Amino acid sequence: MIGTFVAFLLLLQPDPVTVFDGLAKRRAVAELEATCTSELAKTHPFWFLARNGAYDTGRFGWSAEKLDHPSGRTYVVFTTKITSEDIGDQVFELRDGKLSAYVDEADPRGYRVARHNLEVRFEPALKRAVIRDVAAFAKRGEGDGAIWFRMGSQYRVAKIADSQGTAVPFRQAGGVVVATPPEGEPMLTIDYSATVDLPGYAASISDREATLTNDYWYPMTGRLPAPYDLTVIAPKGWVTVGQGEPLETREENGRSVSRFKMDLPVTFYSLSSAPYRTSERIVNGRKYTVWSLDMTDEQMAIQTAIMPDVVEFYEKTFASYPFSRWGALVSPSYGGGALEAYSYATYGSGWLPAIDAHEPAHTWWGGLISNGYLGSLWNESFAVFSDGLYWREGPIGNREEKRQAFVSESSPDDGYARVPVRVGGASVGGVATALGYGKGGKVLQMLELEIGTEATVRAMRRWIETHPKGELGEWRDFQKVASETAGRPLDRFFEQWLDRPGWIEIVRTDFKAEGDRVGVQLRQKLPAYAFTLEVLVEDQAGARKTTRVSVEPDAKGLFAFSVPTPPGTRLVSLDPWRKLLMARPGEKPPLSLAAFVERAPVYVDPTQSAVPRPGQGPALTKLPENLDGIVLVGDPVANARFKILCERAGFRVTGTTLRYGEGTDVTTIDLRQGGAAAIVELAGGGRCAVWLGKTRLPFRTGNARTAVVDEFGRFLRGRTDPVTDGPLAYRLTAR
Repeated sequence: MIGTFVAFLLLLQPDPVTVFDGLAKRRAVAELEATCTSELAKTHPFWFLARNGAYDTGRFGWSAEKLDHPSGRTYVVFTTKITSEDIGDQVFELRDGKLSAYVDEADPRGYRVARHNLEVRFEPALKRAVIRDVAAFAKRGEGDGAIWFRMGSQYRVAKIADSQGTAVPFRQAGGVVVATPPEGEPMLTIDYSATVDLPGYAASISDREATLTNDYWYPMTGRLPAPYDLTVIAPKGWVTVGQGEPLETREENGRSVSRFKMDLPVTFYSLSSAPYRTSERIVNGRKYTVWSLDMTDEQMAIQTAIMPDVVEFYEKTFASYPFSRWGALVSPSYGGGALEAYSYATYGSGWLPAIDAHEPAHTWWGGLISNGYLGSLWNESFAVFSDGLYWREGPIGNREEKRQAFVSESSPDDGYARVPVRVGGASVGGVATALGYGKGGKVLQMLELEIGTEATVRAMRRWIETHPKGELGEWRDFQKVASETAGRPLDRFFEQWLDRPGWIEIVRTDFKAEGDRVGVQLRQKLPAYAFTLEVLVEDQAGARKTTRVSVEPDAKGLFAFSVPTPPGTRLVSLDPWRKLLMARPGEKPPLSLAAFVERAPVYVDPTQSAVPRPGQGPALTKLPENLDGIVLVGDPVANARFKILCERAGFRVTGTTLRYGEGTDVTTIDLRQGGAAAIVELAGGGRCAVWLGKTRLPFRTGNARTAVVDEFGRFLRGRTDPVTDGPLAYRLTAR
């Protein structure tokens, strides 16, 4: 009945797109599917009306517009206000009154942009951007006789001309433009403009700041990356920040003119201009810059001091950094979070100063290898993994202790059961971010467990070396390189983690002491996973030894093995640092400072007011007698009770000097430029946390229960508890 009624409406309308527009505004999925051919309807093409995109594209509602192709064919564009790294307008061919075919945004339709030459003029009083793009187009695959390109729907094209200045016919619907191309591989001058006023979502222009970041303000074909030249005209005295290399800034006709050259082909372009204050630092010949309207001089100086270690670590680990500068731009209109731009990153207000290893990683994962976000959010997975890799393997602190403290704990998310990672692009909605930032990063951490850190890093480096410049990457490309690098097929590993939704579910674990060994039997819920399992054995003195077991379950999901347990063994723990993506019913998370202090009451000794206050718990004005569950910020020199607790944590303090460690393995810090924290067991039962020292940024303690940090809160030393309670842990009686 729905199909008959809709067909009747279409017959009554002189323009059937009017019907489509009304249905789109009502998000009438079933009625729109009734307007499709049976073959198209089977694909449920109006998913975008039922759910928004990965970053909430569609939140402002949808409408429909007619698009006439130069060939005489007719298309319907379902359009909305869009934001970066998400879905765009949805396009269908209309034939004989039926929607007959979907036009995939990832299809370049026969052409790609080879290079842009963009000129952007900001008009803050009108919240307006006026843009000219001299775009060089190159042939790319089979086409349909027209050049297709896409932008945000608010950008309206005024005219297009060829290299001789001759007008080129075009049509626009929403953010989709089709143009009749000249012969060969044309150079087109595209003039367009927009009123942009979507702060916190996409582009925004005001009297205080103009930013096109997080928006599609440039013509795109198939989400394919392209390099560009950029000239920006902004109000006098404003500082413009664009991607790539800055070429010049000058005043001209009472305006600020800035030029940039971005030779690295990328998919997403950021651009901001405002009367920013600037702080710079040069380290090893590279310039590090902070641009902000609101940060203090001290905050900006801290930020420039902490950025070089991250960039230099990635350069040493993956590939040469492709620019002469790295920067952090704080934008009050950007909103929360942060967004990469490969030579800098944009942050919302209040984020910095902070050590961020995620956005810089995108220079390699999203920059040197691009991602259009339509297939999967793989580059978010690589940035998340790289962030953890920096904290585990970076140049500062004890590497072995960091490897335990900075594991990405791998509990499942409900979204992991809905969609496989490999097809978790922006079109699957919000679950795409759970897969990209969550499961995909955990898959790489399990790959590291499977083949080792060195082989994993070598595969990542090799992928950058061999991937064709300017082409989009995907999981399948890395899978091939990883297998070649590891010297053995890894198809089963990637297929079970990328092509199957879900996670490991161990339904039964049996331990049995057998002389100087402990037998273990695991039963998984089917279909079972094969994986590498870390097994920790700990003795009465706290000494630990870790081995690895390759779990190969049988058809019933069973696998058995045994563990050597020398005299004095007190604990056998499976997956002790929680690296495996696994359901963990009945498991008690190990103690960690981060979890303990999050909501715990805090007492700050009056002499320690300069110490960054840990956690978000209530402040205590008086030190209670019962310290259980309390965080104490104090000075062991001035407070004998606090000194006893610090000594129990392994902190030996003389004056402003703290020593941690035993024998020749001792770390010394000055508490005026560093700090320490620990969870301490109390003599009468219960536990508290001690916090001491002075740092310029909050402590970064990862999963550790004891931590020593430098002046920027970076982890130097510490101790992390393994899993000791639950179905994957077995305590032995003394023998």
